[in-house]
Amino acid sequence: MPQTKSASLKPASRQTKFQDGHRIQFGLNVQGRNPTTGDVCSVRCQFCVYYGRETIPGQKRQRQATDNVKDWGAPFRSEGYREHHKSQHPVHWAEYELLNNEEKQKYFSNKMEYKDTLFSHFEPQDSNIVYHIDAKIVEKIIGEMFFHPDDSEGICSVFSI
Repeated sequence: MPQTKSASLKPASRQTKFQDGHRIQFGLNVQGRNPTTGDVCSVRCQFCVYYGRETIPGQKRQRQATDNVKDWGAPFRSEGYREHHKSQHPVHWAEYELLNNEEKQKYFSNKMEYKDTLFSHFEPQDSNIVYHIDAKIVEKIIGEMFFHPDDSEGICSVFSI
């Protein structure tokens, strides 16, 4: 029968304690504490709780996306939070990173949990459609068809100015 190592026998690199500043910086919620020491033993991703996992338009998934909320235990590493947010919540994470600390503290207040929304139950498979249009096509349509350079009166005649 394999032996398991207790937390005190783990090398120092595997015992990284939770830093309270990461709660706001990475949008985390403390889920559990050690009853004797008061140390944080698990945290939860608030983006998963309130927004669910984002689907990236045009990305082909090899397996079905999970509805599970991401939780972390020790060791608590900022790289793990950042990697999860970039891959699972790219739009909301990019928006969140631009906020100051006061705005980050209010970001998740008065939000409904994703599991309680209709989208969590009936979200269409491909809800996002992205069109990539070459700049030359746009220039041709707008620049030459609407505002043709041979028009003797120019742009003003189009708008009756």
